[in-house]
Amino acid sequence: MRHRFLFSFLFIALMIAGCTRPPLELHAPGSDVDAALKNFAYRQGPGEVAVELRETRQAYDILRISFAAYDQSDPHNTQVVAWYYRQHGDGALPGIVQIPILGGDYGPSIAFAEYYAGKGFHVLRFERKAELFLPAKGLEHTRNVMINSVIDMRRGLDWWTTLPELDKQRIGVSGISMGGFFGSVLTAVDDRVAAAALMLNGGDLAQLLTITDEGWVEQVREEFLATRQWTHQQLYDEAYRLWHDIDPLAVAPRIDPHKVLLISARFDLIVPYDLSTVWWEAAHRPQRITVPTGHYGSVVFISYIQRKCADHFRRVFMAQKPAE
Repeated sequence: MRHRFLFSFLFIALMIAGCTRPPLELHAPGSDVDAALKNFAYRQGPGEVAVELRETRQAYDILRISFAAYDQSDPHNTQVVAWYYRQHGDGALPGIVQIPILGGDYGPSIAFAEYYAGKGFHVLRFERKAELFLPAKGLEHTRNVMINSVIDMRRGLDWWTTLPELDKQRIGVSGISMGGFFGSVLTAVDDRVAAAALMLNGGDLAQLLTITDEGWVEQVREEFLATRQWTHQQLYDEAYRLWHDIDPLAVAPRIDPHKVLLISARFDLIVPYDLSTVWWEAAHRPQRITVPTGHYGSVVFISYIQRKCADHFRRVFMAQKPAE
């Protein structure tokens, strides 16, 4: 009885919190898919790649990978850095691209990379680009960083797929939160991705900027509202104008739902459940697991989530044609 009361109280409290969203007149989601894809077009090849062995473990090595960023006009992001967890032994093995969360340390990304490497996958774990938001430069700057994040991951794949130890037919993408947003776009625009495990992500970045409870983004939002004397509606309208054609919703129709696993949190106030759902529907309703937590509370289920992600990759990869 007490548990039922506590659950009911929590549910009501979360619903009340959800009702504190600013009222918005929302634009229709999505964009012309072909036009959206052109935003992520690039000249193939990362150029010169620096590879440095940093650590050797029982089953795999960890190497630091770096190369010049595609867009050299951004002084905060002139270099791309990734970490390659390379399995020992002969023969081509599947690989997983691990994409980091929005900010903070790389603990969650490292935890998943080490888990996958412990299960016998090669892993290419990217570091994030710096200064995703610079209010002084406006939302156009954020647009460019988001586009170039995806392009530079594609260029990392250009290098990775030249290596004989990687099974090029069995490449997966794994991402949490903002990493899931980027991962959903990478999965949609790059046909080399055979499987994806996307966690705590969604669609409609313009609305997300306007309503999320994520602390750093809240600060950015308040700075935009104060310095430009915008209303929440004006902030949303400007973000939509600049981002709608690079939003995960814009390219979601290209997603093959059979290769995707989506993990959502039912009481998420960072990436609200309805924004996760709108992407899920746009991506043709792939397999979805919903955990009964908020965004950060999902860590309680991390072992379960990791196991489900690894199982998903194995299942999808088994259906792929092996490397010759």
